Amino acid sequence: MSLKQEVLGAFAIAVQCAEGLCSGYQNQFFRAFGDRAHVTRGLRAALTKAGLGENATTGVISRIESVKSLDCRRARGKAFQQIQGELETSLDNLNIR
Repeated sequence: MSLKQEVLGAFAIAVQCAEGLCSGYQNQFFRAFGDRAHVTRGLRAALTKAGLGENATTGVISRIESVKSLDCRRARGKAFQQIQGELETSLDNLNIR
């Protein structure tokens, strides 16, 4: 798995947690990835490993947290897509493949 795939995978897991897909012990996803704090640590580690600075890393995580408060599922989806696009651009600018 490339570093870019690792970062985007960690981002996808964090987004799924923000959407509430890992809230509850009966949920298979929750058992597979643990609690939100664990998922956030994983995303932070992947972003740091890719060379994103602390400010960028904190920015991505705080944007995920702020998007999850949107009422409309479609709006959340578009916002998460925008964050992912910006993250991919940042990784490309750092020559992370």
